[in-house]
Amino acid sequence: MGGLIAGAFAAIATIVAKVGFNHELLGSIHFLLKVPFYFVFSAVVIIIVSLLSKPDDKTQIEDLIWTKKIYHEETKELEGVPFYKNFRVWSLILIAFCFIVLYMYQ
Repeated sequence: MGGLIAGAFAAIATIVAKVGFNHELLGSIHFLLKVPFYFVFSAVVIIIVSLLSKPDDKTQIEDLIWTKKIYHEETKELEGVPFYKNFRVWSLILIAFCFIVLYMYQ
């Protein structure tokens, strides 16, 4: 939650600085190039908050953690599903499409 709040704060601060004071916080780089800085800022906040807070009880968070068991259960559920309804196939198609677009515009 802290990372989400930190990212929102950074975005709002950028907007306020630009609109209210006509000042670019990270210089005059394209706004899409600022995203990695916001990501690192949010990740640092997440790490700091995680290190400073008390760990949750494992039984409370057990259902929220992805495991290989879940992967194998999903694989069994997808056995009879046609390929065009399989989310893993569409994920691979999306990744391939992204690489194609990246190659076209390099």
